[in-house]
Amino acid sequence: MAQPAIDPLPSWNDGPAKDAILDFVRRVTMDDSSDFVPVHERVAVFDNDGTLWCEMPVPVQAYFAADRIKALLPEHPEWRITEPFKSQLAGDVKGVMAQGIKGVAEIAMATHAGMTTDEFDTIDLRCEHGYAYADLFTGYANLVIIEHADKSYSLYGHLSSLSVKKGDRVDAGTTVGLAGRNPAGNPSLYFELRIDGKPVDPLQWLKR
Repeated sequence: MAQPAIDPLPSWNDGPAKDAILDFVRRVTMDDSSDFVPVHERVAVFDNDGTLWCEMPVPVQAYFAADRIKALLPEHPEWRITEPFKSQLAGDVKGVMAQGIKGVAEIAMATHAGMTTDEFDTIDLRCEHGYAYADLFTGYANLVIIEHADKSYSLYGHLSSLSVKKGDRVDAGTTVGLAGRNPAGNPSLYFELRIDGKPVDPLQWLKR
């Protein structure tokens, strides 16, 4: 019995772009093709367009820059009243974009320049926001899972309603839902904290 063909790009919509990519790969990897490229000569170059980094709602570099502006603010109190930093600190994307490419470049330079790659690697990327998964989940009723920037996770279950949806950015102080009841019918809120994929006692963190 013939096996169904496996789609090598299952997350891509069918169309000219997908067809062109698949055709290119076939042409450079088939021995009898005039465009064949030997394995040792193949070099793949990727940009941000749906490959390595997400671009919506904004490129990930923008989130990094926003967090670095907050982290560096104690060293630059003038940013509170100086554009484009004033708009960036207020979360006013339109205000930043109103400064044009000059404003975007100023933010990029302030958050990326003047350091070596080794120094860049040591930057603490933890920040005060995360991204949510929110849905019904067996045993937990309405469940919200927040993935934080340091790759820790906080879980909130037995919620009576959800105030966020999957993919939402969740800042410190954001209401993610309302407490509900456990399977026994008692008022309840399930809370769990995971670090490196393992559950930890949240009390040591809640005291901070």
